[in-house]
Amino acid sequence: MNRETEVDKRLVLQLRQEVRIVCLLYHRNKNQHKTSVWWKQLNILKRNVAHVVPLLESLVYKGVRHDKDLLKIHSLLHAILKLQIKKMYYDFNGVISLGQFVTLGVVLVGALARIYKIYSSVYDSLASEFYRVGCVKKSVSGAQQLMLDKKVRTALEAIVDEEIGELIEEESSTQSSMASSKRSKENVNTTTTKASWTKEAKKSKKKKLKKKSAIDDLFG
Repeated sequence: MNRETEVDKRLVLQLRQEVRIVCLLYHRNKNQHKTSVWWKQLNILKRNVAHVVPLLESLVYKGVRHDKDLLKIHSLLHAILKLQIKKMYYDFNGVISLGQFVTLGVVLVGALARIYKIYSSVYDSLASEFYRVGCVKKSVSGAQQLMLDKKVRTALEAIVDEEIGELIEEESSTQSSMASSKRSKENVNTTTTKASWTKEAKKSKKKKLKKKSAIDDLFG
């Protein structure tokens, strides 16, 4: 595989994390929500991502790139990006709109947005390989051409961008706090050192005075 068609290892790591989140959501909510309208979409998403991860791991870490695996990867990515993403987005948003399980709905939409972003990046990275094995007619065909609903695409991308912005702000805040803590510690150490020096100087002065006083008494 050429460097231009390599999948970034970070995408695989990110997708692993999303698998864990989706599986956790699935198992924790199965008994309560398995009859809900949106549950079918979560089930489809879970199974799809769980199949994509090992295929990408084989491709990225083992260097295995059989045409049949590329065909499977394309089929799985296409199923979400082209066929299911719109339905998933509106069903998960419906959970938020109902108002009873707002937090759950927000987590579902957030996970979907991140998976969409990862899938799009993977699809674009493998576009020429998909063309080579006959999955697409043009090697320049990108993930955005699969996702024709601009409204949904823009909404999902905005969610991911917002999360990245919050992460950067949190990191900056953490670094600022660490720097402030370090400065405070240095100030405390400096103050302590100065106090120690002052104390020692006073002790030394007292000793000298006592010594001088004793000598004066002897030779007074």
